[in-house]
Amino acid sequence: MIIPVGHLQPVHAKMLGFFLGYLDDEFEYRAQPDNLPQPGDDACTAQFKRFVFAATQAGIQGVPVFMDS
Repeated sequence: MIIPVGHLQPVHAKMLGFFLGYLDDEFEYRAQPDNLPQPGDDACTAQFKRFVFAATQAGIQGVPVFMDS
């Protein structure tokens, strides 16, 4: 239940990125190839990686992300 419906505030987006390994201990983006969709990823995994990347970047930029189910 770490991904709510509604507005995901920047601090929560950064925590999501941190928990899933997109941010390091200083909350800086970790540019790792596995964090982005890979050729062997199924469609669901690729979408999830895109979402976490977008949420992480929004958190870094200090803007909320609207989540809809």
